[in-house]
Amino acid sequence: MPDQDPSTWQPPAQCYRTVLAIQQSTVPPTANLQDPAPGIDLNLVAKTASRQPVRAALSNSFGFGGHNVVLAFCAA
Repeated sequence: MPDQDPSTWQPPAQCYRTVLAIQQSTVPPTANLQDPAPGIDLNLVAKTASRQPVRAALSNSFGFGGHNVVLAFCAA
């Protein structure tokens, strides 16, 4: 029987959302970023997703005990 623990669903779902962002050319908003400081010269995405070309993206998964994984995805 497949594992039914919802905590095991996050990494596959995160990878799916990363690939979807590349396919749909959409940058999702930064979590918990409401009002960026005015002096910061970065292209931050606050509150709503931004439509722009996405050629590559990283999916980070950090686990307990140092089990960390970073997957790099790029457009074909």
